[in-house]
Amino acid sequence: MIYVKKIAVFALLLVLIVFTSACNSNEMVANSIHEAENMFNELDNFSAEINMETEMKFTDYDESEIMQTEVHSEIVVFREPFEMHRYTEMSAYDSKSIMDEFLSEDEGIHYLSADNVEEFEQVSLTAQDIATQKAQFEFDIFLKDYDSFREMGTETVLDCSATKYKGSIKGERLPQILVATGMNDILKQMVLLIEDLNPILETITDAEVFVWVDTRGYPLRFELDLTDWMNALYANIPIGFTGGTVIEFNQIVVKIDCFQFDEAEEIILPKAS
Repeated sequence: MIYVKKIAVFALLLVLIVFTSACNSNEMVANSIHEAENMFNELDNFSAEINMETEMKFTDYDESEIMQTEVHSEIVVFREPFEMHRYTEMSAYDSKSIMDEFLSEDEGIHYLSADNVEEFEQVSLTAQDIATQKAQFEFDIFLKDYDSFREMGTETVLDCSATKYKGSIKGERLPQILVATGMNDILKQMVLLIEDLNPILETITDAEVFVWVDTRGYPLRFELDLTDWMNALYANIPIGFTGGTVIEFNQIVVKIDCFQFDEAEEIILPKAS
């Protein structure tokens, strides 16, 4: 009997040790994610590439059609004063469109050129316009839910050794995520405003996110699946807007690579036409 009791006590101690180790490990991961957020926020400038792949299904009566789209953006950001250069290629079916943008907070001007036209349109910006543009590059929003992250191993990303973490983003952060990933423009086309999202936020689940952090502590890559979130949004599109067509997302995945931390190339603003 004494022997059995000793085994039981040993088993309980083992469970306690494992539980404590897991708690300590989770805390270390949360601290690492928090530190990555801080390091990203302290950057004066950086470059990034954003890739978004979508597959949408349109159903009208008994007929269905699948559309695949790809969006690729190359970005340079300087934070104070805020300057941005974004070159974007968007493809769907056999067509491709191009948008080249420059923004200067000091000048209060947004320069726009479409489809490789060398002449740039000049648009004056309000303080709110600039704040909205800044929000599109606050990628730290993907790291806010520190306690949800777990370490997944080590991989090579952008020629650097990086630790991969898997976490989640709370549904309540959906409005900020839509802005950061550029999806807010799609909402406007859908006649669905950020203020309209409150009822939806109560029903959607958390989104899965992956982040790769290099040995210096910088987040090199973010990857998230927005499929469920966008389906929840499209379910709330005004019927008149779709003309009765049912729109579903089979996939919408966003990948963001960040690099040239505090070493981004100088932005040369174009001359307005």
